[in-house]
Amino acid sequence: MKNSLLLSTVLTALLFTACKKDDIAKKPQKEEYIQFFDAQIGGQQVAIRNSIDKNRSVFQGQWTGVGNGKGETVDMYTVNVQLPNDKATDLIETRLRFQIFDIEPKAYQISGQVKYYETFGTYIGLSKKLDNGSWSLYVPQVNKKPFEVGITKYQFVYGSGVPIVGGTLNGTLYNEKNLQDSIVIKNGKFEVRY
Repeated sequence: MKNSLLLSTVLTALLFTACKKDDIAKKPQKEEYIQFFDAQIGGQQVAIRNSIDKNRSVFQGQWTGVGNGKGETVDMYTVNVQLPNDKATDLIETRLRFQIFDIEPKAYQISGQVKYYETFGTYIGLSKKLDNGSWSLYVPQVNKKPFEVGITKYQFVYGSGVPIVGGTLNGTLYNEKNLQDSIVIKNGKFEVRY
């Protein structure tokens, strides 16, 4: 009887001191990382936002660790941006691609000495595909002012092998077949992880 009375008293005390459902700490939801690309390209403002799950093919980054045979790794990062097309022209696809070899926070002056798409190089290029199937490639030129890509953020997130890369873009890219044809990229800013 004594045990029943004690048990009854303890249960009653617990009933009046128990937490409400709202008082229980909720597991914080992981905030979705939104990456961005903003620039004025050829006089047109471009603004892209996406995440790992939304529109990833439009704007993406890729980190690569390149081994040098001495057991050391050199970091390389490539960014691909699919630009919106002008419906009033015969342009059907425009892509901006830049790659930084041995990446770290600093300004990179890209002069065109390294060819576009060189496997282990720092480069930038914009390619346009017309509806007739032809392509035009715009790249920096050796005898012109270098294109500047500034890396302002290169940070690995705790627990991840994928860095966040942020920076700026400013300069002129020239049609490799006709130097009179150029595209100016101004006030470019980006931050990418995926």
